[in-house]
Amino acid sequence: MKRIEIAAILGVLTGFVFKVVHWPFANEILSVAVSVLCIIDIFGSVLLYQDIGLSKWLKDKTVLKKDLFKSIVFRLCGVSLALIWTGLLFSINIWAGADQFISFGLLMALFALGLVLRKINIKDKSYSEALGRLFPMILLALLFYLKPHVWIDYHYDHDHQARDLLRKMQTNPDDTSLSNQFQDRMKFYTDSCNNVVQSKD
Repeated sequence: MKRIEIAAILGVLTGFVFKVVHWPFANEILSVAVSVLCIIDIFGSVLLYQDIGLSKWLKDKTVLKKDLFKSIVFRLCGVSLALIWTGLLFSINIWAGADQFISFGLLMALFALGLVLRKINIKDKSYSEALGRLFPMILLALLFYLKPHVWIDYHYDHDHQARDLLRKMQTNPDDTSLSNQFQDRMKFYTDSCNNVVQSKD
């Protein structure tokens, strides 16, 4: 399961690079990779953190010791990480609802972090595994929570009018006039770039 997780994380990084350089299929790669990570986090966190392979568990389900506290904590970690991954995906794609996913995910992750830290001194590596996944994701979530427009500011630094419209759209997702203005702005920007290229030719 760890190999699938690593492959999915590499997929997220690949999709992000594609997004930054404006290559095609960036959204598709990101969506698939984040979906895989969410499935692993929600349904496989208890196995993943205890380094129990999926095939091993399917052959012998008794390898998973019944520990109610550990099960609850790890599932809480998994759900919180899935919410944060989804929020980051929505934020990068500038979809409505990103702030809500990140906020709820961050709140749950901080609560889960407190529970994990209570057990971190116990000679049980599974809590360290959980901490290693929670901590970087909490930092990412904090960045996007405290700076909700960080991606818009970076991605549309060349076009301040489009940037300001997107900021307003995030605050007022139901305002169709803002969406129309943004589409007009994008059409104007694309036409301007095409005219520049044609004039050079």
